[in-house]
Amino acid sequence: MSLSSLSLPQLQAYGRGSFSEGRAEVICSTFSLSNEIPVEKLRQWAGDLLLEANIPLPGMEQRCPVDMAQASGLDRACERIVQVLRQGDCPCALTQVSINGAAWLIAVARPWVFDADGLSRFVHRVLECGQGVVKGADEQSSYLDYVQWQRELMASPEAQFGKQFWTRMALSFRPLCDLRIGERLETVAPWRASFSTLSLEPIFAQRLESIAARLRVSIDALVLSSWLVVLERLLPEETKDLVVVVADSADEGFGDLLGRLGFELPMTFNVADSSPFASLAKHVDKQLEEGGEWKECFFEQHLSIDADRLGARFSTRTLQHFDGQDTSCREHLHPSFAPSSCLEAIFVRGPQPALALCADAACYSQATLDFLLGQLHRTLMRASDDVMASVGQLKAPDALAEQSSVTQVGGSDETAPQSVPERINEVIDQHAQTIAIEYGARSWTYRELGLLVEEQVRTLEQCGVGIEQCVGLTVSDPLRYLVAALAVWRLGAHFVALGENLPQARMQQIIERTGVRVIVDPDGGLRTHGMPMTACAPSQLRPPLHPDLLAYVIFTSGTSGEPRAVAVSHRALANQLAALTRQLPLEPGAIVLGRTTATFDASLWEWMFAFCAGARLLVMGPLEASSERAIIAALEQRPISIVQMTPSLLARCLRVGGADALAKPAHVLVGGEPLDGSLVAAVVERGGTLVNAYGPAETCINASLFRAARDAYPRTVPIGEPLDGYVFYVVDRARRPVPLGSCGMLCIGGAGLARGLVGAPGATAHAFVPDPFSHRPGARMYVTGDLSRRLPNGNIEFVARRDDQLKINGVRIDSAEVLAAIKAERSVRDATLIQLREPAVSLVACVVPVSANHFSIDALNAALRLRLPMSMCPARIIVLDTLALDAHGKVDRRALAAIAQAQLESTYVAPRTPTEVGVAQCWCSVLDV
Repeated sequence: MSLSSLSLPQLQAYGRGSFSEGRAEVICSTFSLSNEIPVEKLRQWAGDLLLEANIPLPGMEQRCPVDMAQASGLDRACERIVQVLRQGDCPCALTQVSINGAAWLIAVARPWVFDADGLSRFVHRVLECGQGVVKGADEQSSYLDYVQWQRELMASPEAQFGKQFWTRMALSFRPLCDLRIGERLETVAPWRASFSTLSLEPIFAQRLESIAARLRVSIDALVLSSWLVVLERLLPEETKDLVVVVADSADEGFGDLLGRLGFELPMTFNVADSSPFASLAKHVDKQLEEGGEWKECFFEQHLSIDADRLGARFSTRTLQHFDGQDTSCREHLHPSFAPSSCLEAIFVRGPQPALALCADAACYSQATLDFLLGQLHRTLMRASDDVMASVGQLKAPDALAEQSSVTQVGGSDETAPQSVPERINEVIDQHAQTIAIEYGARSWTYRELGLLVEEQVRTLEQCGVGIEQCVGLTVSDPLRYLVAALAVWRLGAHFVALGENLPQARMQQIIERTGVRVIVDPDGGLRTHGMPMTACAPSQLRPPLHPDLLAYVIFTSGTSGEPRAVAVSHRALANQLAALTRQLPLEPGAIVLGRTTATFDASLWEWMFAFCAGARLLVMGPLEASSERAIIAALEQRPISIVQMTPSLLARCLRVGGADALAKPAHVLVGGEPLDGSLVAAVVERGGTLVNAYGPAETCINASLFRAARDAYPRTVPIGEPLDGYVFYVVDRARRPVPLGSCGMLCIGGAGLARGLVGAPGATAHAFVPDPFSHRPGARMYVTGDLSRRLPNGNIEFVARRDDQLKINGVRIDSAEVLAAIKAERSVRDATLIQLREPAVSLVACVVPVSANHFSIDALNAALRLRLPMSMCPARIIVLDTLALDAHGKVDRRALAAIAQAQLESTYVAPRTPTEVGVAQCWCSVLDV
């Protein structure tokens, strides 16, 4: 029998039902029996019924294996019979199993032979055969009669209207594939689905029937409308495209046939926040009615639009019950095996209605399904209380959602842990002979470190450095920088790191903003800036540090076009190190790789964490620190416990074969940029663990950590839950908590917040706002500008930036500051910035000059290097006649990125001669690329 003999519903399911794939779809139904049935009789009844039904089965025998088995549980029994079906060439199989003295009948079938309703009807008819029930002459139609009737209908003139209807639907249909809260999970049984079910109370079910009658819609429409509201929370868009399963029909007397009669139809639903729920239900009911009217006209040309098993579906089920003289059975809702969709919402009709979700177990965890089902039930209940409530009102979070949108972990911010300088002083005394720093060929013990610090303290005191004064530290010599930082803290002062190659204008801006009066040079010498400071005699008694004194000032890029100077207190720093110590235990003598530049705030915890634990800080030189091959060599040669890098550097290390080396450290911290889930597998499959670190500079380095120990992240790796002393809020524009799973602004409160922004009271007030969720007087929270969502498992996932802020190799770059420097040049009329990902992450400036004849890219590059740090200067400048605009009149960055990528590819010329090849190899060796 050929495929041409299959019905259209069979053809829909045939392609995805191939058993050559590891994830073949299987339909499963389970029934509880009043008593056991002889296996031989079941086999005979099932076989006779299949022959009588005359279902087209190309390449398969008309038989149904039946056996008897013992099993420890229903799931084990189901898996066993699925294996029987997968290994044979039969359309369906039955098994009778005894579990704890109770008799069960399990039926499985290939999806293009039966759908879920069809399989349960088959079992019902098998038991009827055993009771001697014989169909009348008018009920003897076979499935082939249905196929013939369908093809005649398709050839009729009336069918042209239905074909046009589905053609219009197909043109705009975009399968809903990703709710953006799904996961990539490992499943023990790859064909098994995740499943969650919830029974409706009889009183609530009666209320739904009353509402449906009053609105003149079906209960199916009410449930589907509630499901669309849940989807709208997660994906706020105009339309929702779902595959809707239209149940079997009694058209032309074929409603009682055995086989697959249900259609899976593509439908598009418009969901607007202002629309009342009653109007949405009427819209949905009309769509369902139209789909049911034209379902037989959904023909072969349209099958491809729902053949993708990634789409979401909605279906209904009617559970079968059989009461016979010798045996009675009751069907129970059971998950499909390898469902035909990524996520399916099911409304179960019957004496006890229920809601269910069935999902691909490799995409949605049980916690996620339970959360979604709870949202569906809650939305349906709220809609039944007021059918005129708008979709926007139903989307608004309730009390439970508000609680779940706030996460606080760990201790209170009322008391501060031991300060970092005090802890380091203790370590210097306790581990005097332990190596503290290793740099190049030299090393220093903690005792030697302490002596150097004390010497620097005396020098700074003689220069008049005291409480709350700012000291500039040059970073070209790592040892001198670390010694000076510790010395500054002993005096109650704070420091700011001064980069090596900062433009003079930028250096002057930092010094003036922070009020630096003393600068520590690389050789340890001091030079004053501005008004000379009054020298004072060294003091032997130094009071303990107050937690609210400043520890350091770090500069980041600012949205106003000016750099931001973030001032962080010792209280926040102590909370940071105490939280990290609990999350990342480190033994004395362990090695921490110090490779992050000192002007990046992530470098601070590297050396502070090592010194607080009595560990060894292995400092890399500036060239080695940015070389993936040097980092891999260090990891392979030394027993390093902790290393930190950006996702961009991690990707470069993996490209040169560094996965084995990255799996050796106990902790590989990755931060500064969103961590793409594709970078995890190579490390974790070798036994390594990546720790995704998240935290703006305004929250003192790291606010959360997430251990990526499995390759289970389809998008970016979550940023996890807040560290001890921090609290996370996900809020909307009005700073109200958003529903769980919805996208909102991430705000951070707790003990880790910075004091504020130096010299910018307005910007401080805008970024650090009163915490409306805290009961502590004066509590603040920081508005990060990061769009995020809370996943059902409690973790936070980064989504995107609200503004034009970019991350290049972990460095925060606000477009406004770079654009302000570019547009300050008189030769520039307009400009914008784009970020390219290939061949490496880079910043590109698209510039429209005033006059092409009087513009020089080299001159603009030189001017930018006088104003901006090298990390903020564009890697390339592209000259355009005009900036491309989209349909809304905004700059079309996608089009500009395509232009930049094309120019980049067109300017590359591969080596053509042996001499050019040799030169290219030399440069690759020098540049380590």
